[in-house]
Amino acid sequence: AWNWNLDSFWFWLNSMVFLLASTAWLLWKPLERAPGPPSSPPLVGQTALLWGLALVGAAATALMNRPNSDDTLYVNFAVALADHPEYRLFARDTLHGQGMTLLRAYSAHSYELFAGAVSWLTGKPALHIMHLGLAPFAGLLTAFAWARLFRIIEPQRWLWLVAIVISWYVFDGTTDRSIAGHAFPRLFQGKSVLVTVAVPLISANAIAFMLRPSWTRWAIFGASVISGIGLSSTGLWLAPLVGLTGLF
Repeated sequence: AWNWNLDSFWFWLNSMVFLLASTAWLLWKPLERAPGPPSSPPLVGQTALLWGLALVGAAATALMNRPNSDDTLYVNFAVALADHPEYRLFARDTLHGQGMTLLRAYSAHSYELFAGAVSWLTGKPALHIMHLGLAPFAGLLTAFAWARLFRIIEPQRWLWLVAIVISWYVFDGTTDRSIAGHAFPRLFQGKSVLVTVAVPLISANAIAFMLRPSWTRWAIFGASVISGIGLSSTGLWLAPLVGLTGLF
């Protein structure tokens, strides 16, 4: 569909139709699969260490200062909502001037709109809400998101793997377009939260659903995909496709 008309809406729609059809089939006729490895509750010491890694992620996100040109556009979404809540959402490009229109795909964003709503309600600058509020909170969630995935695929070594991922995100010094560059230095942007937090959660919930299909697990999986779409227009294609790889 993408090669046929280069329309992202139809690409997303076809992906979702395929996902829904395959999921319905699995719910009614589950595949014969070997049971997944046992995943016992984490020990008290492991929980404490996981919280420590999560706090490292939050602190690293709050302290890192790596300027990025994309910030002008995404923070502007929040600023525009806080300054003019009476405007229709994404009706105009308040960054580049009157008469300029935004890409239709941006209408999927809700991350920046949430920051704008908080800014409007509290009177605090949207820039502070995104950089000092939402970004460190996403940094806190990073360790828990990866722990959710690793406890399914590597139940014996999951904590070590989470520590490796967090260490990589902290110490990697490559450019801002790398995978680590989309982590702690840029979690004020929804697309970085998508890659760093939502992708492992979508994968984990997809695998959990496949191991034991149920309507509850399907709802959790669906909620994670929808959340990924709301973080960035990239999520329109990335979130369903990551979900599909986890399902199959």
